[in-house]
Amino acid sequence: GGLSVATNGVEDWEDDVQLHGPHILRPKWRWFGAEWERLDFIAGAIFTMGAVSYTGMTAVEFPVFSLDEETKRAFELYPGLLGGICFVVGSYCYCAEFNESWSLLCYRPQRIAWWLNLFNLTGSFGFLLCAVLAFFDLDLELKSLELFVGYLGGSLLFLASSYLMFLEVINPNDVEVDEFEMFG
Repeated sequence: GGLSVATNGVEDWEDDVQLHGPHILRPKWRWFGAEWERLDFIAGAIFTMGAVSYTGMTAVEFPVFSLDEETKRAFELYPGLLGGICFVVGSYCYCAEFNESWSLLCYRPQRIAWWLNLFNLTGSFGFLLCAVLAFFDLDLELKSLELFVGYLGGSLLFLASSYLMFLEVINPNDVEVDEFEMFG
């Protein structure tokens, strides 16, 4: 983890930075820089695909689209499934980047990033659960439970992980914290 100046394989790295003040070097601003060798970049790209998929899924509900019920149902099912899969895969990539291993067997609750990844991965499974259950005809009571547990639970976990992302940014050295300090 940590920030670094991207040299893009160029020996003269000074071309990639700008001078801010007399002693501070910062990377030049880039609107979009594809860094496919970085797992966190790949995870972010996968999350973006999932978010776009969910946006498309919810957009068909607007009355502007006059779709027949079968087409509308397809636009609700498949983008939701793709979005759920993207969220789970993206979360897994973030976990692998944090663990520095493809194994999920890493227990470090004293680290903010561990909680962030746990909340992201669990919330992602909530969205995937809803997407899979949407393929089945469930009675109204089960459908309400699916929406409550999956989407609301997943959204609240994403909200919690978003807050923890702020803590990650303002604590860039990724120091270990006491669990009571983190939540109290």
